[in-house]
Amino acid sequence: MASKATVIFWSLYHLRPSMIYWRVHRTLKGAVIRLLERSGFAARLFAPPTETVSVSPLPRLGGRYHCEDIDLETRRMQFLNDALVLPREAGALRRAVEEQPLLWQFHFGYHD
Repeated sequence: MASKATVIFWSLYHLRPSMIYWRVHRTLKGAVIRLLERSGFAARLFAPPTETVSVSPLPRLGGRYHCEDIDLETRRMQFLNDALVLPREAGALRRAVEEQPLLWQFHFGYHD
């Protein structure tokens, strides 16, 4: 029966030094984070900002070739003069896109 030291040696023998380094690094990093959380320093170090951020409405997007019209608020997308209001449900969205021409589907799929 092999001793535990022999098993550990042959396990480490096949590892690259960088693999051993990163394993030690991640273990120590996790220990430091847990220590900071227990001591309460993490809450003070990583406190969320107290200032408020104003969010403006989404701007209208245009395609690269200026032949498309994309409105994110109303979920309206136009390509090749075919406009489509995108449904919110995944199944309905898939069916609506499948009804469009193949070039439209390709354009939609790659978000060009």
